[in-house]
Amino acid sequence: MGRWSEEGPIQTQDCPNFDEALARFFVRKQINVVLAQFGLSGANVVGACRQLAIPLVVYFHGYDAYTKSILRNHAVQYQQLFDYGSSLIVVSQDMKEQLISLGAPAEKIVYVRSGVNDIFFERYPPLDSKTFVAVGRFVAKKAPHLTLYAFREVLKRHPEVRLIMIGAGQPLVDVCIDLVIAWGMKDSVEFMGVLDQSQIMEVFKRSFCFLQHSVTTFLEGDSEGTPLSVLEASAAGLPVISTKHKGIKEAVLDGETGLLVDERDVDGMIDCMCRLLADGEKARQMGDIGRQHIRKNYSMEEYISGLNRIIAMALTR
Repeated sequence: MGRWSEEGPIQTQDCPNFDEALARFFVRKQINVVLAQFGLSGANVVGACRQLAIPLVVYFHGYDAYTKSILRNHAVQYQQLFDYGSSLIVVSQDMKEQLISLGAPAEKIVYVRSGVNDIFFERYPPLDSKTFVAVGRFVAKKAPHLTLYAFREVLKRHPEVRLIMIGAGQPLVDVCIDLVIAWGMKDSVEFMGVLDQSQIMEVFKRSFCFLQHSVTTFLEGDSEGTPLSVLEASAAGLPVISTKHKGIKEAVLDGETGLLVDERDVDGMIDCMCRLLADGEKARQMGDIGRQHIRKNYSMEEYISGLNRIIAMALTR
């Protein structure tokens, strides 16, 4: 299907007889429906699926629906995908509107909320912690450098605060480490690299608030779908401070389960961080409401059931 990058699958480039080879594989394995993770994967397999009249369900996640170079370089394949695909799954209403603007038939688009692992509902944040936590790849659309800048200003006012950053990704992880050193924050910021879910849970146990400053990148337009880390943090009872970006606006209820600012509004993020530091009871209430919101609307059981329903419908068409 092609190689994989940090973002997902990379389009197979001009592979001779690729559709024929893939069709033979599908026949040999008796495949009767294909669920393609990422739009590019769907673009890779649509030719073989059409050749065999196999239903194709495509799950868009974020970058594959927004990045300008992908949309430009694969415009023809995406139109074929929109024409042939049985269902096009999106994770936010913003993404639904985006696919429609690209030419996808509205009747084929299905909104499925992501599911959160039940382990994240098992912990409660400490009442006396002053530790912020951020989880995610160090890439431009997650803007970890803006999170660090906001934290720097908060640290000047509240020397006791700490920040834990979980994740990896070049080149921004090195940039962020350099900023921490240059700004004299080595004792206040900890980089923990890539952790599994149980390890992230342990970090959540000693944190009181989750940070993520997601943005739409200027040059490529790359954007989030609905960041899973935001859902997991909210499920764990942490209030979320983030941006009014794509699916985050649905995952975080502004003023109820967290606080949202405009993209690149660092001053606004600083203000939100200081507000929750000054009002621990408000932070706790937001975390409790957030946990209820995620449990009701982003359960793993409903997520899997939704996928199964969509696949079953594809088989009956």
